[in-house]
Amino acid sequence: MLTAKDTEAIQKTVTGLCEAWNTNDMNAYASHLTEDCDWINIVGTHWRGKADVMKAHTVYLSTMFLGVRQEILESEIAGIEPNVALVVLTIKMGDFTTPDGRLEKDMHDRMSYVIVKQPDERWLIRAAHNTTIHPLAGKHDPTK
Repeated sequence: MLTAKDTEAIQKTVTGLCEAWNTNDMNAYASHLTEDCDWINIVGTHWRGKADVMKAHTVYLSTMFLGVRQEILESEIAGIEPNVALVVLTIKMGDFTTPDGRLEKDMHDRMSYVIVKQPDERWLIRAAHNTTIHPLAGKHDPTK
């Protein structure tokens, strides 16, 4: 359902968002989101709209995630409709300290994005959901 050109553009959006995080470039980060973007963060907070998503990310990337890098380990892209795709990523997070003072080391996250094609051919993130991958979960996956 997705063309090679679409898949390449989607991958560019995903890697561009990660690069924007790693360089703390909030303008670049925002450029990968739709205006009506929904974002559910790693602890279940739901931000509605690009303005709130960016407000939260700007705060977090200037505090607990300042200088914390992300690395995309795996990326899966699947077409849903001609102009809609699902992206599932495995991301390694750099070490960081949570607001309650816990040091998080060697965290791996699973990100899910719903990405939609724009009239100008760009693919932007319409929805995102982030989940921590529990280190023991894979050992007890009933599908494996």
